Amino acid sequence: MVTEYDRKPTRGRGPGRTCKAALCALAWASVCVLSGDRPALAAMYQLSSFASPDAVSDPATAGSGSMAVFAGSGDPEGLNGDENREIMVVSDTGLLEQLTVSSGCSNSSPVSGVNAAWVFFESDCDHTGANSDGSFEIFRVSTVPSSPVIEQLTSGSDCSSLSPSVDGQGNGLVFESDCDLDSSTPGLNGDASVEVFFHDPVASSTVQLSDDLGSGACTSLHPSIDYWGGVVVFDSDCDLAGSNPDNAVEIFSSDVAGNVVQLTVGPDEFCVSEHPVPSRNASTVVFESDCGHGIDNQDESLEIFSVAGAGVITQLSDDDEYCSNSDVAVDGSGQVLVWTRACAPELPAALSQEVLRVTDSGVARVSGGESCYAEQGAISDDGASIVFLSDCAGVDGAAEAFSYTGACRCGAPQSGAVAPQLPSASDALLALQAAVGSAVCPACECDVDSSGAVMASDALAILRTAVGDLSVGLICP
Repeated sequence: MVTEYDRKPTRGRGPGRTCKAALCALAWASVCVLSGDRPALAAMYQLSSFASPDAVSDPATAGSGSMAVFAGSGDPEGLNGDENREIMVVSDTGLLEQLTVSSGCSNSSPVSGVNAAWVFFESDCDHTGANSDGSFEIFRVSTVPSSPVIEQLTSGSDCSSLSPSVDGQGNGLVFESDCDLDSSTPGLNGDASVEVFFHDPVASSTVQLSDDLGSGACTSLHPSIDYWGGVVVFDSDCDLAGSNPDNAVEIFSSDVAGNVVQLTVGPDEFCVSEHPVPSRNASTVVFESDCGHGIDNQDESLEIFSVAGAGVITQLSDDDEYCSNSDVAVDGSGQVLVWTRACAPELPAALSQEVLRVTDSGVARVSGGESCYAEQGAISDDGASIVFLSDCAGVDGAAEAFSYTGACRCGAPQSGAVAPQLPSASDALLALQAAVGSAVCPACECDVDSSGAVMASDALAILRTAVGDLSVGLICP
């Protein structure tokens, strides 16, 4: 089986971050069981079931949030017998379908706009007959599995275009590339540095947004475009706006004409701010950083920050050096965030990695399970749908794609009851089924004592509350 891990170019900036404690060296255990039939009103859905390590990656929401896309090497329709990495879509009816068919190459990093007409992705396959050299290019495929149309949007040679991001309407695309692609100025990237580009699929035109000015010693990575397609954010260790002479990795923004503004200024050149994501109109940009922006984060742990307005930076997470927060995503309003929190306190057995949903009301642990992990959370523009990867899906240790829809209802996963309404016996039954591994229930709805796992005692607490015993007190993570 060929995956993008075998073929995809690896881009970086030297040694990168130093691992905190033993976190980076520990392997994730995979022994928990959380799979089962979907209850009628349950918010957690398992989207894939491929039962093979590394079979699923890059989950993203599509459409209004009722659809999802990801890269997978399973064979849901009998079209992928060689287990090649292909682009998959889950429709709003829950049907899993394969959009690309290829062999001996890789398709990955799918993204889609709210209209869900197209899925954009990176690939070294020759889908259209225009990529015979097998370079990584940006493609798009229509979301009609019965007759998908595939178009190649970039064309380079001995170079790679990766990490696509598309605006809400699917009319503006950004990506990173070391190719020379600017439509109006051929040779602008003649030094083959990794830069950020904007592509208009309708006009078939490409604009280079960043420029290392010929130094070749810095890179601009991880671009993300806002819903309206007017603002692009990315990270770079280049001095793109005259405010980064020490070449630290900072957060930048640009309009689609290439007017670049630096959004962060770290305390020194050794810390890193990267992976920015904008809200709908880019009024808020969230990112991960181990810098001490202001008086917080003195332990230099990897935390989540936001930057808004005239460079006002706010630290949103605060953990010690044994934990890290990353993979941040934000909804259109900028008020609902999703990120991955990984901790290795004392022993490998205590290792946890969860997907969190964060609002002004608090933090909810969407994923759940012991000795298993979750990561790569993505959120819809309206903040209602979250997709992520987790190996808390069975004893085979395979990471699968999951979807969580709706706000958490602590103690009421089935009825959806909100105070002053009481949960029902059916809520307790679902919690009990989750405790024994025959159903799925998010921790923020069924772990009512915040113990870190859904157990029979949680079901009992829900049942007692359902019959009017309010002394129990249901408190979910």
